[in-house]
Amino acid sequence: MTINDWFRQAKKPSYWITEDSPVDAQFLGKLVYAGLILLLIYRWYSGRILMDLALSPVIEPEVDNTFWLVLASGIPEILIQSPILCIITDVMLLALACLGYIRSDRVKVTWIFLVLFFIQTITLEAYSSSHSKTVICIFITLLPFCFRNQKWVRLWEFARYYLAFMMVNSAISKLYYGGLFTRDQMTNILVSQHTDLQILAPDTLHTGFIQHLISSPQLSNSLYILAFLMQLIFITAFFTKKIDKILSVLLISFVIGTYFLMRIYNLDLLMMVLPLWFSIVYFNPVYTHQREKTTIIIKRFT
Repeated sequence: MTINDWFRQAKKPSYWITEDSPVDAQFLGKLVYAGLILLLIYRWYSGRILMDLALSPVIEPEVDNTFWLVLASGIPEILIQSPILCIITDVMLLALACLGYIRSDRVKVTWIFLVLFFIQTITLEAYSSSHSKTVICIFITLLPFCFRNQKWVRLWEFARYYLAFMMVNSAISKLYYGGLFTRDQMTNILVSQHTDLQILAPDTLHTGFIQHLISSPQLSNSLYILAFLMQLIFITAFFTKKIDKILSVLLISFVIGTYFLMRIYNLDLLMMVLPLWFSIVYFNPVYTHQREKTTIIIKRFT
């Protein structure tokens, strides 16, 4: 399908509100690992890799049992204290992602990648005094490729429902904790998130736009309500797949909007666009360890 063909189809409302035809797991594997490679490259660019934190003396695991258990093993400390091991780990992750892209059977590659990425993530988060929640999206999206057949299908469907749960849970939190009813909530968030830019780069276009939003509480609070509605609408994913394409566009808009307006790193959420957009799937085995059986069809003529 060419780009022009896609645009012609996209003009039809039925393209956005009907279920798509089933998509093969092998094709989705290519897309997932291509997205993973791009995300890893961006992480390298933004400094979210081990080699940028090598020999770091600061550690802050917060109150997280998983972090404490992994740190108790001593592996993160050994890793962070060796710049060579940090470089090897970062390079191996990118190499495994490239290998997962070109292979047809990705089970072993995915398991190795997830184990290594888990160790890298815990080390990065603990030694950078950060605690990203959206990184789980990478694990959830890759997990289906640790299995085959119906297990793959079920885990791919689980990724879609997990995304819907995260978005709806975030919307409900705004109600439960009162963020939606707090006066000038978005304005206060913008002031907090952009204090450094207003001091260090007050003359940039981005800072000027943020200052305009801060001086216009009604506009900024309207954006906060819009973000709440964009999250809440994901509740429809629990009941139908017919508007998954619309939800995919909303998810991309939400990620870009929050990153631009509030400087919140949630680009990992983009990995879960794929389970949402391609929600009707099937697994066609490439390899089999059993001998193929020959079926003889006898036609009867009368």
